[in-house]
Amino acid sequence: MATGTSRVWRNWSERVECRPSNFAEPQSLEQLQSVVREASAAGKKVRVVGSGHSFTEIVATDDVLITLDGLQGVIEAKKDAGEATVWAGTKLHRLNPMLDEHGMAMENLGDINVQSIAGAFHPHPVVAGDRGAEDGIMTGQRGLHCGRLPLPKL
Repeated sequence: MATGTSRVWRNWSERVECRPSNFAEPQSLEQLQSVVREASAAGKKVRVVGSGHSFTEIVATDDVLITLDGLQGVIEAKKDAGEATVWAGTKLHRLNPMLDEHGMAMENLGDINVQSIAGAFHPHPVVAGDRGAEDGIMTGQRGLHCGRLPLPKL
C-alpha cells in the first residue's frame, strides 16, 4: 500500500486541487482500517476520493486522502437473485466484465463510466463529509450492495 506520500491531487477538470499530507492507496479492508485509525489517532481529517468526477471541493484536504482504486472487484454474486456485492472502488467501466464472469451484467450503463461504483450511487457529493465514521466502510461494510429496485409505474 502506498501511504505517507504527499502529492498534488486534482479532480477531472483540474479546477480543484489539494496536497494531502498522506495520500493512501489501500489494497485491503485491513489496510483501509489502519489508515483511518492512524488518522483518527493523529486528529487528522480523512477524505475518500473516487475518480475525482465531482465539481465541488468536498475531497480537497491537507490531511489524509484515500483512494479506493485498490479495492475493486466482485465480493459476492447471486445470479438467481440478480444481485452482486462489489468493492466501493470498482470502476463502472470494469464492472460488466467482472459481472460477466458470474453470468451477470448491468442492463444499462451511462456514457460517463470512469466513476467508481460508490461515487455513481452516492446521492450527493456534499453529504460525504457530513456523515462521520458511523456510516459505510469504516464500520465494516465491505462494499456497495445493489439489487433489483422496484420501479414506479409511469
